[in-house]
Amino acid sequence: MTRTLMALILCVAGLAPASAEEFTVGLWHGSAYFHEKTGEFTHCAVSAEYTTDDTLVLGITQAGSIVIGISNPRWRLKEGERYPVRLRVDRRDLGQYEAEARLDFGVYIYLPYTEDLIRLLRRGRILYFEARRETLSYKLTGTSAALPRLQECAYRELFSSRTARNPFSSGNEGTDSRNPFAGSDESLGSDENGIEKSVVRMLREAGLDGYRFVPEAYRPDYLSDAIYVWTNGTVTGATFADERGELGLGLASSLLLAGYENSCAGDFTYGARTESLFDGSEMRRVAARCAEDGADLLMSFIFLQLDELVVTVFHVADESAGAAVRDADEGMSRYFHGY
Repeated sequence: MTRTLMALILCVAGLAPASAEEFTVGLWHGSAYFHEKTGEFTHCAVSAEYTTDDTLVLGITQAGSIVIGISNPRWRLKEGERYPVRLRVDRRDLGQYEAEARLDFGVYIYLPYTEDLIRLLRRGRILYFEARRETLSYKLTGTSAALPRLQECAYRELFSSRTARNPFSSGNEGTDSRNPFAGSDESLGSDENGIEKSVVRMLREAGLDGYRFVPEAYRPDYLSDAIYVWTNGTVTGATFADERGELGLGLASSLLLAGYENSCAGDFTYGARTESLFDGSEMRRVAARCAEDGADLLMSFIFLQLDELVVTVFHVADESAGAAVRDADEGMSRYFHGY
């Protein structure tokens, strides 16, 4: 039942996707899905079955929407028909929506992606569907762990699987190279290996002196998709560019942070704020901590939107170098505010 619902009720444009990369988190089973003809990513979804034979599905689509689906093999619905439904998590009213029957035994609802909604689904106890004839309720047991895995799945397929563009390059490096600086371990003051002057200037004006670029072969796995990686031996920094700017900073940053939270073996906490830049655009700043086995890591993220790109600047170090991480973040923030 779970596999059938995930393959059908969440399908995009009425075409059944093919599944891959299945995963299980507690009671929740998930997967990424791809269009069976084009191979394009359509959504990631997790589902759980209940003793009532109901199945609840939570998904994130390629368009950046949250999808909630419910089904029961005993239901007899009319495909394509829409039903008014009010959603509620515990005592928090989410509003009135239309649930569309894609199958004769299940419906789905699209909702805008927001961090508040993800937080409610992760921390809430019960999700309620108030229909005309009855109110259906579903315990959200295990979503605190399942939804970060869902977000990581969506981030990987929406962003990391794409060839990242280089917003700093002059365009002369060729289209196949994600990192024109790979192999260069010269200091940032050297331009012998084609290091982009614009990147060097950005780092210097941000006050990041004494850093060196890290060759691709020496990068940790979590920075394998970065365009640039630099370090001074204590703090490591990197920048990423993702070609899904239409999804916005909120979704892009939330999904990326979910990936880091899922990979943290201990407690992961973060705080975020949005700042306006001089040109009217926005910059999102995030400070995060991963506490595992007494070895705390401090991280800072800056997210910006440049046309169709979402650009991320990232710094990380252990807790003893926390001041240096904060200094790097403040320096990059000053640079972008005055860019």
